[in-house]
Amino acid sequence: MSRDEQRGEASGPDAPDADLVLDEVEQKYRQVFDGAAIGMALVAVGPEPAPGTLLDVNRAMCEMLGRSADQLVGMPADTITHPDDVAVGAVAAERVRSGELDRGVVEKRYLRADGAEVWVRVTMSAIHGPDGDPLHLVAQVEDITARKDAENELIYRAMHDPLTGMPNRSHAMEHLERALARASRAGGLVGVLYLDLDDFKEINDSLGHAAGDELLVAVGQRVRSVLRAGDLAARLGGDEIAVVCDGLTTPGEVAPIAQRVINTLSAPIEIADRVLHVSASIGAATGGVGATADGLVREADAAMYRAKGAGKGRYIVGDESLAALAARQLEVEETLRGALEDDGLRLVYQPIVDLGSGRVVAVEALLRMVHPERGELVPAEFVDVAESRGLIVPIGRWVVEEAVRQAAQWHAALGDRAPQVWVNASDRQLGRHDLAGVVSDALAAHGLPADLLGIEIAERRLVRLDHFERDDLAAIRELGVGIGIDDFGTGRSGLDYLRDLPVTDLKVDDSLTARLGTDTASTAIAESLVTLGHGLGLTVTVEGVETAAQLGWLRGWACDRAQGYLLGRPHGADEVGAVLTEPDGPVAQD
Repeated sequence: MSRDEQRGEASGPDAPDADLVLDEVEQKYRQVFDGAAIGMALVAVGPEPAPGTLLDVNRAMCEMLGRSADQLVGMPADTITHPDDVAVGAVAAERVRSGELDRGVVEKRYLRADGAEVWVRVTMSAIHGPDGDPLHLVAQVEDITARKDAENELIYRAMHDPLTGMPNRSHAMEHLERALARASRAGGLVGVLYLDLDDFKEINDSLGHAAGDELLVAVGQRVRSVLRAGDLAARLGGDEIAVVCDGLTTPGEVAPIAQRVINTLSAPIEIADRVLHVSASIGAATGGVGATADGLVREADAAMYRAKGAGKGRYIVGDESLAALAARQLEVEETLRGALEDDGLRLVYQPIVDLGSGRVVAVEALLRMVHPERGELVPAEFVDVAESRGLIVPIGRWVVEEAVRQAAQWHAALGDRAPQVWVNASDRQLGRHDLAGVVSDALAAHGLPADLLGIEIAERRLVRLDHFERDDLAAIRELGVGIGIDDFGTGRSGLDYLRDLPVTDLKVDDSLTARLGTDTASTAIAESLVTLGHGLGLTVTVEGVETAAQLGWLRGWACDRAQGYLLGRPHGADEVGAVLTEPDGPVAQD
């Protein structure tokens, strides 16, 4: 219907002037259009002017884009749209023009006159003529840049480490999975470097966490500075960094990348007004078709531990044996986590006999893990994984609590004949993990006298103790709990720790006991260690006693206590409890 026809229909003696009505409508539309707080635009649907041509824009649209109406009118909408988003807007506009959608909504980017990007939410609807065909599109354009910036900031934070600004573990794993997918299609390889700073804990504890954080930032910058374009370095946590090397053709290509990282970290780093010399151990692994992100990281992780054990400050490229080791570590880790959650851990107790009375006066609590297929496993089969995967602290807490619970039961049943229970502790449980607090809570919860509990630390670990860990040991001793040095005689450092630490007991390592009477040097060393312990006022226990001849040597030296298969194997609490109630101990007295 033409405008004239509309006027005719509206005519009549009492009808308002049609021109006036239409003029008023157009004027109100123009007021709404021009005065809208958000951008408004009329867009051509073609054929003339060409589809997407801007026919009209309001003031808000001009301000949003930094252009005048004269500049915008007649310009194709694609011209002000970010090149990556042109297709998004074109598809939505076509669906509205064709009638497939009553209203199309897209989020895309416009480009201001100064080149800045503006995120917008565009809502399009069609204005139809009398024949039902679209005359043009009306676009309402809302500036959502602030919201998009906030969303992008949240995404960035979720995918990046807040300290170093490096991608985090989640980002690295997603990137690695995409890289492996590309490698599988193209037949290439992807490499992973797993980096761990050597002795970072000592630096962190001696200079403080602020200096440690500053060091991590500097290390991250150095690592990234020597990588190839396209390689991704990510902080996995703590002082561990992973590098994903995409687009490799041979496994050997990871070696020079690892060496560059080693070299750049070998240069001195100035932190907290001090010059530090740091090094890193790096494990490398490569994979292509059939490789998984988790498997590749585990293999590189296993290679890193091999490098650290080989002397630090070096890299090792994984092979089939390390892949098998990584698979084994994963299986053990999963079993350990299940054991912690589902009562799969248990303690057995080995008697420690007083050589004067022949009675069992103490027991050593020994950890076992019940494997669903392999049965009961000793610590040698899983403790390395527990320490490397951060499980040693919760496992150690469980051991202390369970040992104290059992010791309290024996004390309630046996009174003065109740044995002292000794628990092995890792240095990782000390210091900031507050072993003293764990011990104190367990003693209070079960009402166990503190002198019926002892904590053993392996001699080889004592040289690594920092002042936080030493303070933790001192706090444990202040509770009245015994402090023992296990595997004594295997260390290769000075004996200053005997003076500096609150030690009450020494346990001579079984490697010396095995050669008593057959090896002159071992026999002399064992005797001197017993004498040393007595001279310091310590209780001396010799481990690994398996023959009557060995027991005879210890008696001749007036050794305090002995432990070994001759005197009793490790057993469950019930079996050991039966031995404790016997009037005579397992050692016959002359």
